[in-house]
Amino acid sequence: MSTAEALAGVLATSPYQNLSSLDQALLDALPMAVCVCRSDGLIVRFNRKATELWGYTPRPGDTSERLYGLLKLYRSDGLALHRAATPMEQAFRTGDPQRDQEVHIERPDGSQIVALVNVALLRDDCGHTEGAISCFQDITEHKRQAEESLATRRDEQAALFAFTDELYRTVSHGDAYESAVKAIVRALRCDRASVLLLDASKTMQFVAWRGLSDEYRRVVAGHSPWSADEPDPQPISIDDVTTADLPETLRPVIQAEGIGALSFIPVMADGRLAGKFMTYYDAPHAYTPAELDIALTVARQLGFSIERGRAEAARRRSESEREFLVQELSHRVKNTLATVISIHNQSFSRAPSIEEARKSFGARIRALAQTHGRLAEGHWAGVSFETMLRDEIAPYRREDGANVLVSGPPLKLNAKSALTLGMAMHELATNAAKHGALSRREGVVSIVWEKDARADQLRIGWKERGGPTVVRPERSGFGRLLLERVLGADLGGTVGLDFAPDGLQCAIAIPLRDNLANGA
Repeated sequence: MSTAEALAGVLATSPYQNLSSLDQALLDALPMAVCVCRSDGLIVRFNRKATELWGYTPRPGDTSERLYGLLKLYRSDGLALHRAATPMEQAFRTGDPQRDQEVHIERPDGSQIVALVNVALLRDDCGHTEGAISCFQDITEHKRQAEESLATRRDEQAALFAFTDELYRTVSHGDAYESAVKAIVRALRCDRASVLLLDASKTMQFVAWRGLSDEYRRVVAGHSPWSADEPDPQPISIDDVTTADLPETLRPVIQAEGIGALSFIPVMADGRLAGKFMTYYDAPHAYTPAELDIALTVARQLGFSIERGRAEAARRRSESEREFLVQELSHRVKNTLATVISIHNQSFSRAPSIEEARKSFGARIRALAQTHGRLAEGHWAGVSFETMLRDEIAPYRREDGANVLVSGPPLKLNAKSALTLGMAMHELATNAAKHGALSRREGVVSIVWEKDARADQLRIGWKERGGPTVVRPERSGFGRLLLERVLGADLGGTVGLDFAPDGLQCAIAIPLRDNLANGA
């Protein structure tokens, strides 16, 4: 229920044409703009926030038509919004409340804002429409922050792409380490950075750096927050060195270097600690989860580069074999980063709020990482479809397992199809938990798959029952886009979605030959 609908319920207890001073005090206390109109459009009540948001104070006898004549309204795509298409007119025309309609408003003084508009109808005891209440929430700053966040993510991804490209072109380890330092500074916007690797005696030694004095490197060389055989080293960040518990041997040199914050990011190769890279900020800096994710991505790519070098030295690979390995690394990383960018853009462009966008983005990245983890366990040779499926539905399955039924023959997907189908199953499971069968205890989801060797097809059926009545969505969200377009484009498959009232059904068919792992 929107705020407008809640207020409509409150105002229904008294004739809104004669609202008491208590009603006006209530409206003025609300943190969003509120306007009450009669069915003929006459404005009968508004609060202070409304005049601030509109940049105009309605006069006695003013109507919503006059108000919209003074304000210029636009859709989110920049097209002008005619009066008949405004949320209030749509509510009067359809008889339904209008929820979270994004409107761009140009005020009389020329300034522009972005608002979410919610409209609820006011009815008399007989159910006749007497007017409407509109709530406007200024989301201009939220939109700006979202756009800045998107720009930051694009800059980060550009730095990572450049790093991947440079790794492909490097002919020496030194070039790779210098490229890593450059990518770290650009992607994380830090002031300085360094890369240290374990030498033959398992001591950390500087191999590349930017902006560090000889004295600092002399004192810090050999120091590591993890032992050389640490099986699962985790990143460590120090937001403010002045308050941190640092070794007394290091504190003076760190302060003399003018470092305000720093981080230790482990670099793994062949499943073991190979070294670390460090970021330095001149002022205190609180590391965000997104920054740590970017740092770990750089560390993984650097680890891949180290693994490549070791493989070349140990097996004396031919030039063609080395080129193939680098190209595969570049292709895999670029595909993953492209997927992350796509998920980020879709999450932030389609979610009604920044918080929901962050939650959706985080959940989708975790789903992607989960499938990556399964592939890594099998050395990227493939992953069991049933294992991947159970990973995605595990958060929503009851202990007795009665609400999720899975059935099908053993099969192993290759890396590309596992990543794409993993995201598809994640979207279906999340949708079922939010809006479908898994949102109710009596709801059941059944997933059945079969291999048709004669038709060269893998067929997957998702069927829900026992959930709320299904209503076909008016627009396509990220999940539907992934199912209907990406599955077809990436895997050469077909998808049929049936928004049956008694439960969503999804039928997926993809070629066996192109999507199963070798030997599956």
